[in-house]
Amino acid sequence: MSKEETPKISFNQGLIAGLIFGFTSLILTNTFLVPILTMLPSAALESIFQKIYVGQPFSVTGLSMLITLTILLILVLYLFRNMIVDAIINRNNMKIKLLLFLFMSLQSFLIHPLFFYLSLSSDWSKANDGQLLLGVVATFPISSVGLLLLGYLLDYYVIKKISRHNL
Repeated sequence: MSKEETPKISFNQGLIAGLIFGFTSLILTNTFLVPILTMLPSAALESIFQKIYVGQPFSVTGLSMLITLTILLILVLYLFRNMIVDAIINRNNMKIKLLLFLFMSLQSFLIHPLFFYLSLSSDWSKANDGQLLLGVVATFPISSVGLLLLGYLLDYYVIKKISRHNL
């Protein structure tokens, strides 16, 4: 290999983890239980926002949820990218797998609610609808694909950072 050529770095474990978590989420959509469970942490956060914005329309709370979930999603992506790169540098395969599992688990609790609130944002008045639970289940297959995209993004940023380290 000449000095001008750089070795091609391959890391596709994030994509594989995203595929596994996304496919599993997709299969578990009809259980209704899993979609509801992934919404519980964000429901607690929504409750806090509703107490902060007492008397305000739900759109204020909903927009706060969208912004917060987006920031958390990006923050988790950034933090885990750095931890996974460190594990790759130290050649710790078990730690890489554990970090990927934790990353996808955390992202499941962020991406599913994020897609739900994005869907809800088209008409915030649906938040008072008694069939809101069906909306959670309806957006679940779409957000399951989002896990695959997050896995791809993680791989992309890991490769980019590793390339800077010339590994």
